[in-house]
Amino acid sequence: MRRRSSSRVLSAVLWLAYLSADSVAVFVLGHLAVRAGGEPVVSFWAPFVLVHLGGQDSISAFSRQDNELWQRHLLNLATQAAVAGYVVAKASWPDPRLTAAMAIMFVSGFFKYAERTLCLYLASPAKLMSEALNDLSSILRIIQERIEGKVWPSVREANTLVAAFDKILGDMSLPEDSGTTIVSVDAPSNMLDYMVAAANDLPRILEKVIQCKKHNYFRVYDYAGRCLKNSYQKLYTKHNLRICLYAPSGRLICKITNCQHSSLLKNVVETMFTTIFVFLVTLYNVFPFLPALIALVLLMAADKGGQLHTSSRSSADVTVSYILLVGALILEVSSSAMIIFSIFKPKLAAKNIILPEWTRSKQWSEKLAQYNMIKAVQADHHTKASCISNCLVAKCAGLLCSLTHKTITVDLGQTPIKEFILDNLLDYGLRKEWSCSSSRGHLVLQRWINGSYQHPGSALPKSTSGSVDFPTSVLIWHIATDICYYGEIESGGGGAATTSSSSSSSTSSSDQLKDQKEMSRQLSNYVMHLVFKRGVMLTSKSQLVHDKVCADLGGDEKDAIVKLFETNIEEKKKQATDIDEEQAGLNSTEAKVHIHSASPATTTPSSKHAQKLELLRRAEAALHHPVMSDAREVAKVLGAIGGEANRWGLIAGVWAEMLYYIAPRAGAAFHYESLSTGGEFITHLLFIMRLLGPFMPTPDGASSSSSSSAP
Repeated sequence: MRRRSSSRVLSAVLWLAYLSADSVAVFVLGHLAVRAGGEPVVSFWAPFVLVHLGGQDSISAFSRQDNELWQRHLLNLATQAAVAGYVVAKASWPDPRLTAAMAIMFVSGFFKYAERTLCLYLASPAKLMSEALNDLSSILRIIQERIEGKVWPSVREANTLVAAFDKILGDMSLPEDSGTTIVSVDAPSNMLDYMVAAANDLPRILEKVIQCKKHNYFRVYDYAGRCLKNSYQKLYTKHNLRICLYAPSGRLICKITNCQHSSLLKNVVETMFTTIFVFLVTLYNVFPFLPALIALVLLMAADKGGQLHTSSRSSADVTVSYILLVGALILEVSSSAMIIFSIFKPKLAAKNIILPEWTRSKQWSEKLAQYNMIKAVQADHHTKASCISNCLVAKCAGLLCSLTHKTITVDLGQTPIKEFILDNLLDYGLRKEWSCSSSRGHLVLQRWINGSYQHPGSALPKSTSGSVDFPTSVLIWHIATDICYYGEIESGGGGAATTSSSSSSSTSSSDQLKDQKEMSRQLSNYVMHLVFKRGVMLTSKSQLVHDKVCADLGGDEKDAIVKLFETNIEEKKKQATDIDEEQAGLNSTEAKVHIHSASPATTTPSSKHAQKLELLRRAEAALHHPVMSDAREVAKVLGAIGGEANRWGLIAGVWAEMLYYIAPRAGAAFHYESLSTGGEFITHLLFIMRLLGPFMPTPDGASSSSSSSAP
């Protein structure tokens, strides 16, 4: 459920239930250890505490930190199993059937808790990193063999890629990637085993994808969703242990059913091994609820023999025991059924078997979180204004609003964002511009500059260059996008600084332009949410710049919009004066440094002091970056572009490149956590980028890019 929902209420309820499990177990076991000797029926409840701690197959961890602290759960297993064993050993039953039932449930609970602890270890970041390093070693070995000419040429690799894309677009059965690579390392590499070697053939392959895209391009997203679903099940459920037994049996069964032309002896041997394997898998599948069923039968037999009602409170205790057994049995059966259905559901769909509507659930939330700075400033202003009379009340109200605030989201199914992002990525692949994940909008701006003969020193390239750290660049373009959007609303649909569009445009093109505007704003708000709400690539300096801009935009929405458009002449003069004074001071400092450098033996302390002053001035200038003025300059250049379609196409292209830039740099922890909170579109985009070509930044490119955005 939480894989497909981003609700904070659901997350809070699950969080409280998950954290309270250990506390409840300690309290119950301690209480039973004290009073178990006098009431034997109550001692029967101790094994159910271990069953409770073992949990269902659908959840083994709540967050990434649970998997990281698997040693703590191992310690809890040892201590709580010891206490439960003490309670079981202390109980004295006149009927051996009750003793057997208690022992069976104790063993079942111990194995369930141990199984959960093992799942936590297998999904721990350290274990995933070890697996990723082993995979990378294998890839490097393959590359070395290719260099030495020991493996097949790239032609066969290209044919392998064509077959793989045909299966993805044709919705055929394809071995699904576990998707754990992007949650194992902070800088995921390209699929070097065949992607880089076949890079020259990829444009031809991607062109075929574009031709098929008109009808079934969403199957690329569906395939990514299925793979990330497998990743979620491996990280947060017990599916990883179950699938290691279920999947081979399923493949063997499919192999037997498809081997119609093989020899009779081969079919007999494979059928025999398949039968044995399926029997073992079935036994392993039955084991979780078989102890509860046996214990229920033994308890009913002892109840008929009158061995349970030994005191006045025995009736209530026996009723509770029945409830615990029946509840455990129902939960185990439902968990096993869900696991089996999740494994065979793709096979049934591949055979065109019509499944009920309730089985066709979303693979993730498919929501795009939004953060618009103007609306956020407006909401914060109203909250502070209503509580300004009491500072303490204002702080409490702000904290409450931050906890209960519902994140604004956009349904991806109702927007053209998925289609636009995939189209754009495929276009980069056709042009062999694999470095689009390191450009931050520079590639699309450079193409526009070359086509419009704009001077490269304009405000647009500067806003996405390495001289401005990435979060500040996002802030500049977010404000510029809002200026263009609100400017066209104020002018009745025209540009912010140009004439309105032709009145002879058709209704369909007008609707398409409207969708393009909304899509650009939604992409802008989503990138702002990732950077300034989720902390992706956010630096302390950029956070201070963001807070300063929010303070400058204080007031209601109308005042904030007016401030976006106003260009105060006095402010410009003041800025020009400050710049002249600062330049004069720098020139004086440089002159002093030059003079002191001529005689270093006598003026070294003064030279060091001048260098420190220069560094302090640069740090102060970085903290007081003129975001508003830069955003106005960018909006002015954008407003001068002829035609709204060209303008908003350029804006959308820049935001798309920023998404490509963020995806491989968000970090493994971000993608790891997002799988358990409804999913993030940026995680699916990262998987698709690795799938469609060598779009991942190279180590040198990644390091240079990251250095440009360092604080």
